[in-house]
Amino acid sequence: MFHLWKGGGPGKLLLYILLGWVGFWAGVILGTMMGLVFWTIGPLNVGMGLIGSLLFLGGGYWLSLIQAD
Repeated sequence: MFHLWKGGGPGKLLLYILLGWVGFWAGVILGTMMGLVFWTIGPLNVGMGLIGSLLFLGGGYWLSLIQAD
């Protein structure tokens, strides 16, 4: 969905997929370690995973806007 919203080529799509997965699992692990648990499906902390994924996607998109001279 992020790729459809912001656009880009196949390279950006791969970047967004990787950032989404890494951010999701970072959010799940960090949320579980800190005791921040909401919207769970079984033992999976989906709420914190979603927040982590969105943060990583936003940060990665922002960093990809920087133009090297």
